[in-house]
Amino acid sequence: MDAELSELIKYKKEFGKDNIHYKEIIKQKLMNNRKLLVALDADGLDPDEDPDAYVGTHLIPYYVLPEVKTEAQNLVCFETAFTEVPRYNETRRYM
Repeated sequence: MDAELSELIKYKKEFGKDNIHYKEIIKQKLMNNRKLLVALDADGLDPDEDPDAYVGTHLIPYYVLPEVKTEAQNLVCFETAFTEVPRYNETRRYM
């Protein structure tokens, strides 16, 4: 199994982490994957110079897009959620 995938599966079992932390891990893994950024074929963006520019334009941390797109573009959407609420936790978590 891929080492990065194993690392993400390990994080699922650690309830001390929060949703923002998971999204940040996934975002960093996607931004550091040069092959993925090249495959997105984003006009005006260079994966070697500024991979952070892809976040929010081609790497979307949610599934619902807020606006209608008039031109086709490649996107990677990802979402995280918790399935359980840790005992005695005052915030809701579901993954």
